[in-house]
Amino acid sequence: MFWWNNGRVEMIAERKVSAVGFDLDNTLYQVTPQINEAIREYACRTAAKILSRQYEDFRGQVDLNLAATNSGSQSLQLLGIGNGKEIMQEAIEEADIASVLSRDDRLVEMLSRLKSNFSLFLITSSGEKSANSKLSSLGVREEMFYPAIYGNSDYKREDGTAFRYVSGELIVTFGKMMFVGDREWTDILP
Repeated sequence: MFWWNNGRVEMIAERKVSAVGFDLDNTLYQVTPQINEAIREYACRTAAKILSRQYEDFRGQVDLNLAATNSGSQSLQLLGIGNGKEIMQEAIEEADIASVLSRDDRLVEMLSRLKSNFSLFLITSSGEKSANSKLSSLGVREEMFYPAIYGNSDYKREDGTAFRYVSGELIVTFGKMMFVGDREWTDILP
């Protein structure tokens, strides 16, 4: 197993890593067109409600903007939603993605092998119910991770409080922790 550190790959055994953490959304499952559609529908329904617009008409306008901008948040902003980025993030975290996910035996096997050698933890922006539904659809037991920090927690990745909490719970220093995520600013740098 390897991890990335300042441009070079090292064996985690050399670093004596004892805890491996994961983000959930866009990390433990591959994004598919069905997932993108669930996210877009959630975001459009939320934004249409905010603007008191009919969903079908609003969705058509978002799709036109999306073709031009290739950005969901920009598409919403062009239609008068100032907090388009926040709505898109909420959609990623709360849309019914679990219904389009399926069991991932490779993921289950990888996590099981890791669990035999490392403490595994989860830090996700998704709410607990949504996160556990997604994990269940993937075939992953929520007990695989301790601790598990969800979006409704006081501990956040962005400010590092989630990592400090995990460090204290597992009694492990930051140098012995590894985190796998999809966004450098919220998953890696803190």
